[in-house]
Amino acid sequence: MRKIYSRKEVAEITGIPERRVLFYTEQPLLLPSVKTDVGRGIAREYDAEAVFFLLLVNELAGLGFSLSRIRLLLTYLRLSVLKGKKLFVEGTFTKEPLVLSVSLSPNHALAEGSHGYEDELDVSWVESSVAGITVNSNRSSQVVINLNEIFRRGRW
Repeated sequence: MRKIYSRKEVAEITGIPERRVLFYTEQPLLLPSVKTDVGRGIAREYDAEAVFFLLLVNELAGLGFSLSRIRLLLTYLRLSVLKGKKLFVEGTFTKEPLVLSVSLSPNHALAEGSHGYEDELDVSWVESSVAGITVNSNRSSQVVINLNEIFRRGRW
């Protein structure tokens, strides 16, 4: 696996159009690991972790998550990595099964003039076993995300 990718290569790996990759790159706090030096003729550089996060962002957007929810989820992931979960080991995605459970909790305390409601994310790691992944929840608004599977969807 290469260490640095261009925007065109990222588009080929992820299946996300180049303009969408650029859009996601320019969103604050979405892909902080992307080298975005400013200046004419300076190309952005994406590492494997940024490509993975683009795959994840695209998956979550396809599930209907807003960019603000996606930012919250990515922040949780980054904080979890700091607390001992390892997404990348020596430049490649971990072999350890990593599964997240994301529950949406609507907050119906609407501000006057508001046209919707804010959702809070309840994100937790799901314990997985060799036999498979089991999730016990009676929440209808729960999404289970297998990070290993999302990584494998890339055309590396």
